[in-house]
Amino acid sequence: MATLASLGIMLALIQAVADSLQTGINRSYRMDLKSLEAIPILSTSVLGGRLLKTILSRRDRVFASPLSSLVPAITMVCNKTDEHASIPIDLLSPCDSVIVSQGEHIPCDGVVESTASALILETWINGSLEPRTVKRNDAVYAGGQVQQGSLVCRATACGRSTRLGELLTSVVTAELANSEPQLHRATSWFSSAVILLAITLLTVYPVFANETCWIDGLGRASALLLAACPCSLSLSIPTCKLLATVGALKFGVRLLTTYARLRSAASAQTIFFDKTGTLTHGDLKVIHASFSKEWETLEKQEILWRAVHEVEAGITHPVARALFQESYSKLGEKPVYLSTILVSEIKYELGRGAQAVVTATQPGSGSTTWKLAIGSRTYIESPGVSVDLSQTPVKMRTGVTTTVVLAMDGKQAAVFALEDTVRSDAQNVISQLKELGLTIGMITGDNAASATSVAREVGIDSDMIFANALPEEKSCILARFLQRGPAIYVGDNYNDLLCFASASFSICVASSEMQSIDSDCADGTLMISEASPLSRIPLMILLARRMRRIVTQNHCWAVVYNILSVACVLGVGGIPPPSPVWSSIGMGFSSVVVLWNSSRVDEGRLS
Repeated sequence: MATLASLGIMLALIQAVADSLQTGINRSYRMDLKSLEAIPILSTSVLGGRLLKTILSRRDRVFASPLSSLVPAITMVCNKTDEHASIPIDLLSPCDSVIVSQGEHIPCDGVVESTASALILETWINGSLEPRTVKRNDAVYAGGQVQQGSLVCRATACGRSTRLGELLTSVVTAELANSEPQLHRATSWFSSAVILLAITLLTVYPVFANETCWIDGLGRASALLLAACPCSLSLSIPTCKLLATVGALKFGVRLLTTYARLRSAASAQTIFFDKTGTLTHGDLKVIHASFSKEWETLEKQEILWRAVHEVEAGITHPVARALFQESYSKLGEKPVYLSTILVSEIKYELGRGAQAVVTATQPGSGSTTWKLAIGSRTYIESPGVSVDLSQTPVKMRTGVTTTVVLAMDGKQAAVFALEDTVRSDAQNVISQLKELGLTIGMITGDNAASATSVAREVGIDSDMIFANALPEEKSCILARFLQRGPAIYVGDNYNDLLCFASASFSICVASSEMQSIDSDCADGTLMISEASPLSRIPLMILLARRMRRIVTQNHCWAVVYNILSVACVLGVGGIPPPSPVWSSIGMGFSSVVVLWNSSRVDEGRLS
């Protein structure tokens, strides 16, 4: 784009200089400066398209300003001698020790060096209004606000290198250099063909014209380069992607993706949902616990609860959190029996369960060691353990419940039934997606009874339910449908990483317990700031479809304009060729049309 415009202006300048040096009757030369008057007009019209793009993008920079306001202009740093100094944020460097007081925003990404107690609010990252407690060596990110306490953090990234800086850069500049390689290759070939045609015109034109008309050949070549400049073609995708990103942020979806994947979302034929934490709230609670005869005494039950407490501590999966909370409530402040419990060799298997070695020692007696396994029924039965659910009420084996089995030394010791609730907006969202022509499916690692119950409640067909699926199996199921066309996957990021990477477009339902960097693995994140996050999914798909439609319109306009402009410059049909000035004005007009049409991406109601 820039090459054709620059060459066009250079040839126009050469033509103007040559035209100003005219030969008189007495063979003396005189200067005619009127020929140079067109150059300022030409340059102004060529740069006009870029100026208009800046003007149209200004409102998007204004929209991004709330994010940029999260970074303070001045920050407090301390050196090795504990001397404090306030410096501009631009002078902050990695490894600086930054002091952040209560109510202030963190100016950089860093690691906490010291703090007594601090609560950090990171709404811009995960949409949660619940603060996060930080301690020494915890990671913090630019834009987070210290709600309570204070902290000193060592900067690891500053300015544009922070996660907030990268997001601002993505929103404002919409860097898509590698998002549409076919279009870039086509534009490159088209530009090369136009340059070759201009060289041919400069070479051939003087042969069929008189000795003074070679100057007109320069004008025609300049007009050809300017008229055929694919500015409008190159502006379409970056501008539409930029405005789509801004439009998505307005209704609570944070996009970190490319145009190609957004286009796949617009073309998707199938959308799969995870169950726990996505279609349901993911706030599981243990509603029933049954123990085998060998473990029915209170002393033995305490051993199991303490083992569960140790194994599930720190795990963010909803099932693990529910078991940990239940074990905490059962044990109370201190154990009733004085057995010493040691849990070691803990091994976690993503989306399946965990194994550990439990050693219990009682005063005055020896110690006993068991091999513990806890997880889904499929996981426990895989090594040959027999599972009996007869002690679990029938109504708890179906519905929105999850069954977890605990085995000790290869024998069933306990069965836990966990209950979840379906999101209030799930059924309406599924209905809207079906109206958009999408096939709805569910892929879950939970049991078939629970999956079927949730699917029936929200309106998913029985033949599109895939239960008891491990993370690898989820990816394989998704791959089968990808062979038929683009597919979207919606999950809560706990064991959906493989599906996020495999899907044509991925959406993460953020949660308050989610770590700060968790949701970046998906193309879009539904930020939790209201009770119905799933309602944004149809809006996201409608926005992607509108963006694709407008990009297609822009490309059709650009192709038709370039073909007609080249034909006009070459004089096809006896049309008088335009001057370089009029060609540049036409090029600017074409860019204005594309930018105006692109501005409709985030305007109006999505329907």
